[in-house]
Amino acid sequence: MKRFINTSGEDLSIFSDGKLTTVSGMLGQGSAYYCVPEWSARVVLLYKASLSKVCKIGFTDYVQGVREAKH
Repeated sequence: MKRFINTSGEDLSIFSDGKLTTVSGMLGQGSAYYCVPEWSARVVLLYKASLSKVCKIGFTDYVQGVREAKH
């Protein structure tokens, strides 16, 4: 599994659908989460919601943030 790091310099909207129409959360600058490889120019993220601490799955098109995970 790869790791996603928000290197965009701003908070990123995370969407609940692959068409990026419904915002389901935000990832702060420098936040790191696990992701599956790109799918249709999108990254599928497994992340923890900041307020509820519930794990969620979402999409972003910021593919530059995908890096190899360091174990």
